[in-house]
Amino acid sequence: YRNPAIPTQMRVDGRGNVLILENKGLYKAHYTQLTSDLLNTPPLYQSENFVLFNALESDQQGNDWISTGGYGLLKEVPNTRKFEHYFKGSSIWTLFEDSYNRLITNHFKAFYIANRNKDEHLPLKPIFKDVHAVVEDGKGGYWQLRNDTVNYSKMTLTGLTKDFKAIRHYELKTIGIGENLGRMCKDKKGNLLITGIGSSVIEFDTLRKKFNYFSYKTYIPDNMGVYSNYLDRQDNLWICTQNGLLKAIPLTKGGYQFQVFKHNPLESNSIADNQVSMVLDDPKQPDHYLWIATHGGGLDQFNKKEGTFRHFTAKKGLPNDYIVGILADDNANLWLSTYYGLAQFNTKTFTGTNFTSKDGLQSDEFAVGSCFKNKAGEMMFAGVNGVNIFHPSDFNNKKQNITLKINRLTVNNQDILPFDKTGILEQSIEQTHELDLSYDQNQVTFGFSLIDFDNASKNRFSYQLVGIDEDWIEAGTAHYVNFSQ
Repeated sequence: YRNPAIPTQMRVDGRGNVLILENKGLYKAHYTQLTSDLLNTPPLYQSENFVLFNALESDQQGNDWISTGGYGLLKEVPNTRKFEHYFKGSSIWTLFEDSYNRLITNHFKAFYIANRNKDEHLPLKPIFKDVHAVVEDGKGGYWQLRNDTVNYSKMTLTGLTKDFKAIRHYELKTIGIGENLGRMCKDKKGNLLITGIGSSVIEFDTLRKKFNYFSYKTYIPDNMGVYSNYLDRQDNLWICTQNGLLKAIPLTKGGYQFQVFKHNPLESNSIADNQVSMVLDDPKQPDHYLWIATHGGGLDQFNKKEGTFRHFTAKKGLPNDYIVGILADDNANLWLSTYYGLAQFNTKTFTGTNFTSKDGLQSDEFAVGSCFKNKAGEMMFAGVNGVNIFHPSDFNNKKQNITLKINRLTVNNQDILPFDKTGILEQSIEQTHELDLSYDQNQVTFGFSLIDFDNASKNRFSYQLVGIDEDWIEAGTAHYVNFSQ
């Protein structure tokens, strides 16, 4: 029913969106997508009081600000949901997408096959139980690492077909596994590298069907679990453990030379924490740098040539110091999963953007090593409430330049106003370009603001006093800086 006493009102914003107020409901469509049935769709906003549409303005983030006839100001935020959420309610340890576009997930050593386009939840029954790891063999099938249901120390490597039917079995010689998970990856020749079950790198030659065992027990004890493995560009195997980062350097005649990196509180350039979740070559300089996700010490940049570590923590802008997953996008940004959300980290500027469950993440808590980048460039991060899948290119739209304004001046703990008795300001601080202070006016505070209502709490600031500060100083989310002498 349309009330003839209330006229239809229409406005167009600066981006070509048409907003229509009809019968106390607000409707929106881009002018290129206007259809005759727009008013038959659910309105963006409905209120008995919304009868006048006085003005419309668009801000730099694409939000529309609508003034009403005496009932306040409305902010219409465009739908920017970019994180797709799958398999809600499931805690997922590891996952990958296979060559057949199937998602294979590990949930408490139970593996499931799922189709994200069809399945809202993981299947009720897993395809495997008591399985540590599954990888593709490069020939259309899979390799599976599995423990005996009674004797955990009895481990079997099984070859599988495309349909996950077992076609061959190879028993491993292992001791001291306990409750640890075995980890498995492939080298460039298609051979398997297994760690985490005992203190050895276990090589399996897929042509000769032969195991080789190379102990690293003198570096990492048996009872220390392995979070993940990584084969870098130089063919070094990095083993991320609960008690240090182990580098296995392949030798020409076979075997490995081992080197372990552990935190030394007396050396500021040592690794930040002994618990290492994952590592990844720098997307631009893989021969020079390795990025290290630590479980409590934040993110480290390892200089392969100098053997030193540079640290990035929550104090420098990361959402959390527990970094549990790390991937790189095509623009050389790192994507970090943590125990408090997800972060996009720029490897050039060492700055980034943080996201939480309020932005559509499955939860703020993600699982260690549970991430994957598929052949289409999509990223997958899993946690305690399912999987988030997104494409990094959806986050490349940079904000238009937003001007930061200094709007407050305090000298010796006293607010300074134009033409006050101090004589410091002859006009507002916003329009003042220089200050003339006496020697005893040596405690100065500048307050500033950034007119950005799009997740304003995530804005972080840095400052530099030219001539005094050698580099930019991280101020975090604080809207003021102090100088004293």
